[in-house]
Amino acid sequence: MSSQTPLLATAEPPREGARPCGKRTWKAAGLVGLGLLLVTLVPAGYDRYSIGPLRLQGYARSEFIRCTLRPFPAIPCPSQPIECPAAGRPLRRMLLLSDGLTTPNMEQLFQQMLQAASDAGARQDGEKRVLLVLDAAYAAFFKGVQFTSPREYCSMRRHELSALGASAVTCVILDPAAREHLWQIGLSKGGESEEFGAAMHVIDDDFILRELRRASAVWLEMGSPGALLTGARRQLHIKSKHGDHGKGYKTFEDALRDRVLDGSGSLAYVGASGGSIVAGDLVSFALSGEMRSEDIVGFRLASNCSFSPHATQKDDAWLHSYSENHHTTAVKIPDCQALVDFGEGLNLGYTCE
Repeated sequence: MSSQTPLLATAEPPREGARPCGKRTWKAAGLVGLGLLLVTLVPAGYDRYSIGPLRLQGYARSEFIRCTLRPFPAIPCPSQPIECPAAGRPLRRMLLLSDGLTTPNMEQLFQQMLQAASDAGARQDGEKRVLLVLDAAYAAFFKGVQFTSPREYCSMRRHELSALGASAVTCVILDPAAREHLWQIGLSKGGESEEFGAAMHVIDDDFILRELRRASAVWLEMGSPGALLTGARRQLHIKSKHGDHGKGYKTFEDALRDRVLDGSGSLAYVGASGGSIVAGDLVSFALSGEMRSEDIVGFRLASNCSFSPHATQKDDAWLHSYSENHHTTAVKIPDCQALVDFGEGLNLGYTCE
């Protein structure tokens, strides 16, 4: 399937409320920004960084430049680790992001974690496969709250993660109805949309579980966390009677938790925004409609911790109140920062470089 989807260059439109600028202004600002970034990185020895902005696409490139140049006041980096024990054996590899791999340090952390998981799994020929789950991105795009389509996220992450050492990046959508919808859209639009829709249409639960078993990392893309949870918790329909990829799992969530928390460290969990939210304890604060009023829990990969990406210091008061009222630890993940657990202990620590 991975060979069927072309690599596509995309750009994230300006966020709502951004001041419009003329084309010349944007071009000039872009050239100045890129020049400043190169001036910053080259003297330090660019070879020690992973891929930087030159080989990124679209939203990933713009966020990398924004976070690396730091045009806004720096967000204080907490020095103390967050006590979020693994809900199982202590060896757990997790990288929880707000807006992606937006600094050279985060790129290196991803590389190291991917390599460590591959080594732990004794992968054939040193494979470092990544399973990219796009349900949250699909729902957010078709609700009109996110500008990048799941096809564009697939292309963007393939380009980015392959440059960081992934041997293959397999894009999947867990919800069969969403896959059917993308196929129908592809038939009507043709071109790259048709190729992507056809690739999604041939996916089934056997394929998804097989790819999860082969993966060294699973990346849950940003978007609507409610749709991601719904897709991960629907009943699986396994056709194959051969192989052990099913193992009696009822849902994708069951299979995911089993791999991340089996104590081997052979699968790294990477969440971006919505993908980080669902990794935690309670998620209702990030949901909408009827789901918000329910005490819906996440995957609980980190016990007693609920994650809030994009939070700032202004959110400290309500996060503290939420923690006390719901008997959890509400943890913010500011933009340009990440929470990481290499599997060396029971706690998550911030990385802010």
